[in-house]
Amino acid sequence: MNNFEAQELKYNPEIHLVESELKASELKNVLDIIMNAFHWCSVFMTEELVDKDNNFYAELEEIYDEIYPVISLYNLVRNYVTQKPYSTKKN
Repeated sequence: MNNFEAQELKYNPEIHLVESELKASELKNVLDIIMNAFHWCSVFMTEELVDKDNNFYAELEEIYDEIYPVISLYNLVRNYVTQKPYSTKKN
């Protein structure tokens, strides 16, 4: 699993992610770490009745529920940063 070191991203309205590969890469790396945690948690999620550690699964479900909204954010960011920069020049 990836390193879960806390990373802080600062928003700068002057920098457009489409035009800055460095900033887009930084954001993608942070979101990738969160998505890896989500996928790791999802391995343990089951609807089946099994003999399980209730404390572990209660905390795991809480983490899973907090991370779940990141999926749509991840997809939005990925789609945004992979689009080509807008140009008014005609070729």
